[in-house]
Amino acid sequence: MPESTAEKATIVIVTFNSAATIDRCLDSVARHTPEPREIVVVDNASKDDTAARVRKRGVELIINDTNRGFTAACNQGIAATRGARPDEGFVILLNPDSAVTDGWLQKLIKPLRGDVGATGPVSNYVAALQKYELYIPKSTPPRNAGIDDLAKLLADAHGDATVPTKLLIGFCLAMRRDLIEKHGALDEDLFLGNDDLEYSLRLRRLGYKLLVVPGCFVYHEGQKSFQSLAVSDRERLVQESTDALYRKLRAAYGDAQVPSPMELWGIDWFEPTPDEPLVSIVIPVWNNLQFTNTCLRSIAGYTGIPHEVIVVDNGSTDGTPEFLKSQRRVRTITNDKNLGFAAACNQGMRAARGKHILLLNNDVVVTPRWLELLLSHAAADPAFGVLGPRTNFAAGPQQLSSVSYKNLGELESFAAAFREAHAGERAIVPRIIGLCMFIKRECYDRVGLLDERFGIGNFEDDDYCVRARLAGFQCVIAGDVFVHHFGSQTFKLLGVDFKQLMLENRGKFVEKWKDLIAQGEPAAANK
Repeated sequence: MPESTAEKATIVIVTFNSAATIDRCLDSVARHTPEPREIVVVDNASKDDTAARVRKRGVELIINDTNRGFTAACNQGIAATRGARPDEGFVILLNPDSAVTDGWLQKLIKPLRGDVGATGPVSNYVAALQKYELYIPKSTPPRNAGIDDLAKLLADAHGDATVPTKLLIGFCLAMRRDLIEKHGALDEDLFLGNDDLEYSLRLRRLGYKLLVVPGCFVYHEGQKSFQSLAVSDRERLVQESTDALYRKLRAAYGDAQVPSPMELWGIDWFEPTPDEPLVSIVIPVWNNLQFTNTCLRSIAGYTGIPHEVIVVDNGSTDGTPEFLKSQRRVRTITNDKNLGFAAACNQGMRAARGKHILLLNNDVVVTPRWLELLLSHAAADPAFGVLGPRTNFAAGPQQLSSVSYKNLGELESFAAAFREAHAGERAIVPRIIGLCMFIKRECYDRVGLLDERFGIGNFEDDDYCVRARLAGFQCVIAGDVFVHHFGSQTFKLLGVDFKQLMLENRGKFVEKWKDLIAQGEPAAANK
């Protein structure tokens, strides 16, 4: 790297109880970054000997008496740098549990011009498009390959190539000084975490691109400073930062208009605390853990409005109970045995705190803006009480005759095109299938719970729609909402004779509503 370029770059490292990793980090910077170089370390009141280790290196060290938070300390380090004029140069934020590799700084800085606002490397411990596994060539390295070997493999394979992204993770982030001067540095309202989400979104909304540099590998141990905090303190601080960012998003986009995390950043792990859940999503499950996991990830990634998720586990034995315990933002109701679909839904509906309720099968994958659009359709007319989407697998008019996507990787783009092509469309129908059934609160208050006589499942949704229509509500297909449905996965796992179950429950339905059927009741037709 030419010296003039190196002189314009400042490396800012924020430490907190980083004694275990800071030597390796600074060694890697010294080994792989040409002189002259400017390094500023800001120590956030470490209780170990981090500061003493840094002081021996002779780099600039700022020691805070109290932990000012990651973002404030980063900004403190940026303000203290002297490597370039405010209108030129670069700042690289580097975590102390990272180790850089040959040519790293040049690779990150080279694309930073024109409409490119920030760059980031690939790594072993990182999210989204910065995962190095996405860029390993077919001739993968041996499992015992070292950091430098892996870095060379990626550099040889990708050279100066870049990949556009919605998000750059802050463990190693290359920034332009002129943009910091013009638009500010990190948001100090975000004490711990989410600062990179906010900065990435801010640059993109200002018209700048974010680029991943796959030929640049930076090793990242991950979460070392976080782990020095008590778990309760760490979770509280991260959640407070998440909620602070969500308040900013609501102010920018409007209530109930905030795009989903997947739309904003391509992630599924930004989960603010809902003040008052607008929608309670109730998901009954019995085994089929892989479908439950996929379903929950799609909800987290594609649901921007306030909501809560209630999973009712009907006695699963495949690891589902343990998995659900790990889902911090999922409320779980656990049954010792399988009580059936209707009974499990009723348990979740009784526990719901949301204004509205949505019953969802665990073998459904939702798509961008799904819930916002269902809510918008529901608000269009007080008479709309039960609503559902279009899908690939269902009975009646909710099912599309064919779909063009071949796998879940193509689902998002298909759903987006479908949404645009059918914007605002809706249809009043006799029934909505229970795979994804939105129930307006006014309807639920009048109609009540599902009828548990239908046991494991089938016809409880037809029955509910009859009762809703008798109560003065209409059933509506939201024609611009599409979700994927794998279809009957729990029935298959149970080994149930689906046709026989359908006949039995149809008989129960006919017996209950025989007078209406005699008058032409359409709910059970062609099912």
